Amino acid sequence: MTNFRESIDPLFFTFDNKHVYANSNRKCDKKAIVELDLATAKKGKVLFGHLDVDADGLAFTQARKVLTEINYVTAKPEHKVLDAATVALYKTLEAKLPGYEIDLQSHTRDKKRWIVPASNDHTKR
Repeated sequence: MTNFRESIDPLFFTFDNKHVYANSNRKCDKKAIVELDLATAKKGKVLFGHLDVDADGLAFTQARKVLTEINYVTAKPEHKVLDAATVALYKTLEAKLPGYEIDLQSHTRDKKRWIVPASNDHTKR
């Protein structure tokens, strides 16, 4: 249960369909990525919280059944990478696009082609 100051924004089910990942500021100041127990509606594990800003989103890969990254915005968009394959992908992209902020948006089913917006303070207007 929430009040007018609190929110729970369900994102998607856990891979076992027993819990749901949500973005919530229930009983805290900033929105955090949490796991909610559907049977009790209680907050379980906090996956990510930031002292200064709200968490923004959570990404996953259904094929490997792993969470890949959490997004948030401080002075610029940022992400916390959660698995080794995504770390490697970001390192490859950062090597090809030095000095740019990289955002993974979409990919083909075989993950050979990605939509990757890249920007920096010189490209934004």
